[in-house]
Amino acid sequence: MASGAFTVCLLGFHGGDFDLVNDDVSAILVDLDQYTPSLNSNTSLADVPEVAILSEALLTGKALSDKEFQADPTTFPAVTVDSGVTVGAVIVFLSADTLEDSTLLFLIDDAAEFPVTPDGSDIRVTWGAGSGVVHEFT
Repeated sequence: MASGAFTVCLLGFHGGDFDLVNDDVSAILVDLDQYTPSLNSNTSLADVPEVAILSEALLTGKALSDKEFQADPTTFPAVTVDSGVTVGAVIVFLSADTLEDSTLLFLIDDAAEFPVTPDGSDIRVTWGAGSGVVHEFT
């Protein structure tokens, strides 16, 4: 799998259906052994198996700069899972009251932070150009 935007994200973003800076946006750490992403057909958090979701955090300090999404560094506290589990990616999504209404935005699996094996300590994801995980809209 390669990092990229989910099709539903691109359609919604270009159609003005959501605002990445002002809407509630969260991120999840995922185990790619438990989830095979489809950027074209996955649309909501309901498409990600619960067993694949290792931790979730709300993003703060969000910004769009020259088509690039950025946010404050995000800490996923005390990520503990069974042995053999690896964090393979982070998925960013629009937070909503239900899984079905939580729109998938993009998946990033090629950042320096991944893969990582959880050991009970915090996992920190840094967003922004030159400093870690970035998604650029094209």
